[in-house]
Amino acid sequence: METEATLDTAQTEVSDNSIDTTSQQEPSDNGDNSQGAANQEPENSGEGTENGQKNPKFKTYEDALAGYAELEKKLGEQSNELGELRKQAEVAKELQKQIDAQKLQEAQSKGFDSVEEFETNQEVVNFEADEYAKYLDKCDYPEEMVKLLAEYRKNPSPETLSLIEADFPVEVLKQVAGNVAILKGQLQEKRNEALSNQVYNSAKEYLDVNVNKYEQEFKNPAFAALYGEAFRAYGCDLDTDKFVSLMRQYAQSVIKANGIKNSIALENSNATDEIAGLTGVGSSQPAPQEKNILEMTEDEVRKELRKYR
Repeated sequence: METEATLDTAQTEVSDNSIDTTSQQEPSDNGDNSQGAANQEPENSGEGTENGQKNPKFKTYEDALAGYAELEKKLGEQSNELGELRKQAEVAKELQKQIDAQKLQEAQSKGFDSVEEFETNQEVVNFEADEYAKYLDKCDYPEEMVKLLAEYRKNPSPETLSLIEADFPVEVLKQVAGNVAILKGQLQEKRNEALSNQVYNSAKEYLDVNVNKYEQEFKNPAFAALYGEAFRAYGCDLDTDKFVSLMRQYAQSVIKANGIKNSIALENSNATDEIAGLTGVGSSQPAPQEKNILEMTEDEVRKELRKYR
């Protein structure tokens, strides 16, 4: 028993010593650790920054003034460049007008009414010359034919074409004529398509403007139908403002005519009733004097018509 008590005392002492050792090894919440945390440099400090951001664009007021001065300088340079570009665009526009005028003058000097007709004819001439050039081995003088074709491209004329055709066999003439006819058909189809697109775009632009301008009137199906007939007849030459004005005058005339007709019918009805003794019998009050419809204004006519609707 004494031995067991001795062992228990020894184990207790060992446990106490281990507890003390553990308490010495654990870091304390206060003391050196708190000082170390205080000595650490913060990651996001506002020192040396502008609005809490690192590396500000302007560190001093003088830097900001210099930056804005540089910005104004660049804006001025860009404004000057834009002005120069506008001048160049105006010069290019005037130059294009001169070129177009020269082209028209050249086309008219060769018997064409427009530059488009002249360019189309030139395309046909070049194609025709190229087709004949494929059959140089069929003519008697190939070298002379090359010169003749070059002359035909530069100055196409019926006389030059006759000289060319005279040196080729009939089979070649038929083949070239067929290919030229196909080309002319294709060019005509392209012109028709371009013209159709131009007409469509012009009509669409014209209608967009006028339909929006008189949106209220176009809500009336009868007005829209009449306007459609007029537009199909006159196209973009139709004066929509005048058309709408005439339609309004017509509508006012119809309203006034209907008012006169109804007023006459009413007067006839009252006269018939008086003759039949249906009105004015036993009445001491004279019948109210009716105003002549011809003396009424349009507003009075409308007011009178509303009584019988």
